[in-house]
Amino acid sequence: MTSTAVSSPPQKDRTRAGSLGGAYHWRAYKIEEFLPSANEGRRVLLLGCGDGGERVFLRQLGFHSFGIDIKQLQGADVIADAHRLPLQDASFDVVLSMQVLEHLHSPWLAVQEVARVLRPDGWFVGSVAFLKPYHGSYFHMTHLGVKQLLETAGLEPDRFAGAQSPSYSLYGDMVPLGSRRVRRAVFGAFDQLIAALRARVWALTRHADPDQSTDRFHDTMQMSFRTFDKLRSAPAVVFRARKTRGSS
Repeated sequence: MTSTAVSSPPQKDRTRAGSLGGAYHWRAYKIEEFLPSANEGRRVLLLGCGDGGERVFLRQLGFHSFGIDIKQLQGADVIADAHRLPLQDASFDVVLSMQVLEHLHSPWLAVQEVARVLRPDGWFVGSVAFLKPYHGSYFHMTHLGVKQLLETAGLEPDRFAGAQSPSYSLYGDMVPLGSRRVRRAVFGAFDQLIAALRARVWALTRHADPDQSTDRFHDTMQMSFRTFDKLRSAPAVVFRARKTRGSS
C-alpha cells in the first residue's frame, strides 16, 4: 500500500481513567465481554481513540494498544484519517472503535480499512450510534445496518447488543435532576423496569422464554427477545465481527 503522511502528537499521561469518555464507554457497553483473550493476539488498534480512556483497561487484560485519531488528542499515537489508514495489511489482532463510525462521511471505506489491517481470525469490536440525538454525526445505524456494513467488508459478525439508556439519551439533559451520573442511574433503572415488563408480557402472550435464542427476529441471526428488544430502542449498538481466513 502507499503510505500517507501522518504526524505524532506530544505524548501525555494516559493512565487516568475515571472521568474519560473511553472509560465510560468501556463500563457502560461492557466491552470486556466482547473482546477475545489476549492469548489470541495482543495488538489492538484503537480507531478514533479520542482521550485514550480504554488503554488502562486493555493493558490490565494484557493487550498492547496503538491509537489513531483525526485530531491531536491525548490518546493518539498517530494523526490519520480512518478512511485511509497508514498501516500495513494484517498488522493487528483486534480493532476497537467506540462511537466513531457514525462520524465518518464514508463508514464503508473505514470498515474496509479495518478488514485490511486485521490479521486472519482477528476481531473488530466496537459501537455505533442508533437512537442517540444528532451529535455532529452523519450515519446512525440499526444492528442490521451494522451487519450489512461488516459483511460487505468481508467480516463475519457474531454478536450484537444494545447499549445506554434510551430515556436518558432523549430526556437526560432536559431534567434538572442532580449530576449526570444520578440522571443516568435514574433513567437507566426506569428503562430496566419497562424492559422487564415487556419481556414478561412477551413471554406470557407467546408462551416462550424471553432469554431463549431464536431466529424469529432475523432468519440468519439468532438472538433472544431481550436482546432484540434492547437493540430496537438502543441509543448505541455494540458489535463484534471476525475476519475469516478466507477474507481478502
